[in-house]
Amino acid sequence: MLLSDMAHRGPDDQGTWLSDSAILGHRRLEILDLTQCSRQPATCADQTHVLLYNGEIYNHETLTPAPCASDTLALCALLPALDPAQLRGMFSIAVWDIADEKLELHRDRFGIKPLYYSTLGSRFAFASYACSTASAAGASVLDGHALSSYLRFGSVLGPSTMFKDVEEVEPGTTLVWRDDAVASTRYWEFPSRPTRTTRSDVEESLRSSVRAHVLSDVPVAVFLSAGIDSTLITALASDLGLDVTALTIGFPGHPIDEAREAAHTAAQLGVPHQIVDIDEGDIDFDHFFQSMDQPSIDGLNTYLVAQAAKEAGFRVALTGLGADEIFAGYNLFRRLPMIALAAQVLPRGLTRKVLRKLANPAKADEAVAAGSDLPQLHEVMRSLWSSADVHAFTGRATSPVPISETARGLVNRLCCLELQRYTQNTLLRDADVYGMAHSVEIRTPFLDHVVLETALGYSQWARALPTKRLLKRMLAGRGLDQLLKRKKSGFVLPYADWLNGPLAHRVAQLSDGPLADVLGGPGTKQVLESPHSANTMQLWSLVVLDAWLRREQVARGPLVVSD
Repeated sequence: MLLSDMAHRGPDDQGTWLSDSAILGHRRLEILDLTQCSRQPATCADQTHVLLYNGEIYNHETLTPAPCASDTLALCALLPALDPAQLRGMFSIAVWDIADEKLELHRDRFGIKPLYYSTLGSRFAFASYACSTASAAGASVLDGHALSSYLRFGSVLGPSTMFKDVEEVEPGTTLVWRDDAVASTRYWEFPSRPTRTTRSDVEESLRSSVRAHVLSDVPVAVFLSAGIDSTLITALASDLGLDVTALTIGFPGHPIDEAREAAHTAAQLGVPHQIVDIDEGDIDFDHFFQSMDQPSIDGLNTYLVAQAAKEAGFRVALTGLGADEIFAGYNLFRRLPMIALAAQVLPRGLTRKVLRKLANPAKADEAVAAGSDLPQLHEVMRSLWSSADVHAFTGRATSPVPISETARGLVNRLCCLELQRYTQNTLLRDADVYGMAHSVEIRTPFLDHVVLETALGYSQWARALPTKRLLKRMLAGRGLDQLLKRKKSGFVLPYADWLNGPLAHRVAQLSDGPLADVLGGPGTKQVLESPHSANTMQLWSLVVLDAWLRREQVARGPLVVSD
């Protein structure tokens, strides 16, 4: 039943491997080696290891004495001495040792590919979805602290999940289960003292990454917007003579429509271009909500571009995700240092006035309380609801966000915070879940450990000031002056219009469903009865959570929340 539930993740094939001690199942999306040779679960040549694998290993041809036809075959050939630190790519890997009855799980450095596990009862369950892991393990109790982190940030912070007895395997980690005991080790850490690099080093690392990420036996698209990041990916692919098609979603007649600018860019770069227009009536909101693994406020844009890729006939698409985090594209890379400085040198009252100019006025008081503590300031600026709101809704105080902060230097520290908090828990999780909702694998050339380590060794302030100068220089001389001068603007969907239009019935039902019981705090009734008192994204977060809870209530029965 679990394999059929995940058919969209791998519509081309499925396989199972059974023994007295283990049941292993796999769904396959055919991208490399379209033959049956790479089907899974794969019993390796030594006949003592079984491999389950999700993702792409871009350097797989260099890992074995003789190149293998696929990364699946290369991984099998490396066993039993598989070292994840050798791998360049995105992956979640499971290796079952038949003789020793030992399971090894490996997850990629950034957490691009998901991997969840549970040790509830006497079983060890793992899967690509938190919900599937919960079903396999019989886990049904919701995690109250995860619920609070969703309200605080619009996504659940790992390694916790919405289920009390399900956790993520953390990025850059190997987890071993044997004799009912679990042990984990990190094989990769965020670089604390990167080797000094030059601009040409950074540029070459990006070219190398784009070349690697186009590895495929099926056609590859690039999600092209009117922004710097996706344009650079497209330009580098063109420079390298790679066979890609630029793909843009259009919203005809709407201010967010970027189709015309993207078409000009593709023409200047000499890259084939397709536009898939989307009308409000084309959006299957119900399917979007059904596709959720864990609630997130940021996944609908990915859902739509993945839908466009599928309609255009692609199952692999490159995206510019990660460039803002590594190359300081967000305004917070400039605002947070100013806020921290103001907290150090100004009286609290004057600091509050400054913050109302530099940041969201509603966050000023929390930011003043954070002082010059950079991780705490980052938490406040990335928050959706205030800590007081979360306490009012749930009756629980928000816990400090744990962070493994090893980077040195202000810009690199912010890069680390962005990648570990926002990118990992929101953007990458959504890219996988909502890409796979349409059987589309989304790849992220900027989120490559070689690119990151090279970029961190380059001058921090040259990366941050002025914004993305390094990336813009790589686009110079291509007839894209208008794009290079264009003010940065995020791709913001018209949520307010939708919440008052096709989603109005979901807003109306917020007070008549599981939200009130699950949240349970003294402030819940007021916000559910007057939902439009919240801002647009806060209201959207309640609609998303309500939809997720209703679905889980149908699947699992009455919902119980842990303390």
